[in-house]
Amino acid sequence: MAVVPTVIIVRLLLEDEGKILFLSQTQKNGGRFSLPGGKVDMGEDPKNALVREIKEETGAKISIHNLELKHIVFNHKTTKREITFYYQCNIWTGKLLVMEPKKFRTLKWFEKDKIPTNISKSLNESIQNIKRGVMYSNITKKQKASEK
Repeated sequence: MAVVPTVIIVRLLLEDEGKILFLSQTQKNGGRFSLPGGKVDMGEDPKNALVREIKEETGAKISIHNLELKHIVFNHKTTKREITFYYQCNIWTGKLLVMEPKKFRTLKWFEKDKIPTNISKSLNESIQNIKRGVMYSNITKKQKASEK
């Protein structure tokens, strides 16, 4: 069996008054809405990576103590495996701004039950699983987001 790299990703459901924060990507980066977050660096803890990524992307300061794990996705891709941790938080400090304008155009809040339609299929499935209280999902080349 071939050994493939594993990439760890973190995403944040930053909530405020029943709304979730999304970032609007530039066209060069896909042009979709996404949740803030990114890759976990070698030797970095996922929660610490999320704190770093949120600061880099939005300028907000969050604490690892306010992060609640909501969902994990194991994604078997052709050349790598991705494990994505989705956390929820509703406490932050600082003014929310687009800190990486080459990657993102705007920040926008959406009602929990009216999330944008211009998101990736895997993000949509993950959000639906979070709403249902499903902690883990598995995506393979042959099957999409089957629950375990």
